[in-house]
This record gives sequence, structure tokens and C-alpha cells, in this order.
Amino acid sequence: MSDAIVEQQAIGGISPVEPLPQKKVRRRALAKAVLSLVGVLAAYRAVPIYYYYFDLKVSCRQVLRDAEIESDEEIKMRLFDVIERHGIPASVRDIQVRRGEGKIWIAVPYQEDIQVTILGKTLTLFSFSFSPSAERVYS
Repeated sequence: MSDAIVEQQAIGGISPVEPLPQKKVRRRALAKAVLSLVGVLAAYRAVPIYYYYFDLKVSCRQVLRDAEIESDEEIKMRLFDVIERHGIPASVRDIQVRRGEGKIWIAVPYQEDIQVTILGKTLTLFSFSFSPSAERVYS
């Protein structure tokens, strides 16, 4: 120990720092490793979710190009093909198509969860709410 610490201990200043028992050190290291693993797993599962969201958003814009000549049902089926291909948890009923005053608006609200199963129990780590939409004015 340094002389300054010895002098402070003699005066009644600071007490020597006792090392943690080996069990606590192992538990903390294990807890950090588990939390890090869960974080990496959540990030690994979140990337495709965001990719599919942005792809659906682009598809909404693309569908609007032909919206003047297509019916609402045709629009919904084109978007539903993208939804099925990516495994997005939405149905045809969730797809909203509104027309009026020279505008057409499309939205697909849905929620996606990141879940992990540990020891037979399913835990929801994150819940994302998405609503990709697009609007177009036509004449």
C-alpha cells in the first residue's frame, strides 16, 4: 500500500477496500454475459423486422403508382403478397385504403414482438408498433 493510504487509515480516513468474494465476481460476470447475449440476440432479431418494415413502406409507394386504375381489393392483395413474403404479422383486414378528394391513402398498421424462450417460458423483450403508409394526389 502507498504511504498516503496508510496515513489516512491511521487517521481514521478510509478503510481498506476488501475484494469481493469469488462467488460474487463469478455471478456478476455470468449476469453480464447473459445480458450481453440477450442484447445481441435482440439486435439480431430486430434488423430483419426493420428491413421488412421499410420494404413494406416502399411497396406502399409503388402500389400507389397504379392506384387510379386498380380497385381497393387489388391494392390490398398486392400489399398482402409483400406481407406474406416477409412474414409480417398483419392480415388483409389490417390494410387500409382510403380514397377521396383526388387523393388515395394506404396504411398497414401492425405490431411485431421480439420474444425469447428461456426454460420453457416465452418472454417479450421488445414490442414494436409500425404503420407504413403512403399518400398520392391524382387527377
